[in-house]
Amino acid sequence: MTLTWGAASIADDYLVVDTDNTTITFFSRATETTFNPDVGESVSNVLRADVDKEYLQSRGLEATQGVMWHIWNSTITAVPKVQDVIRDSGGQRWAVKEVGINSLGTRYECLTILEVS
Repeated sequence: MTLTWGAASIADDYLVVDTDNTTITFFSRATETTFNPDVGESVSNVLRADVDKEYLQSRGLEATQGVMWHIWNSTITAVPKVQDVIRDSGGQRWAVKEVGINSLGTRYECLTILEVS
């Protein structure tokens, strides 16, 4: 299953989250200017939700592929921030563009776009 945010019509406006928990590797920036792409934290029980191009554009992002990651704050040691990187189980790398915390404070919501190499 995938997630669709910002669908073209109200009739198609729905949210579906992939219910299969996945494991990611989370790469955190050490400072504003330093980043070690070789040292990552393995994080399990993460929910992945694909985001459509229209939703990304509504957020000011010029990208064609995006994912909203739902990471339980009890499963990750670092606090996610903009420009951190998430590598999925397939090896694709996603750049964090927005970070929020849900209303109950139990998980981080990271909007990411596919890194272009």
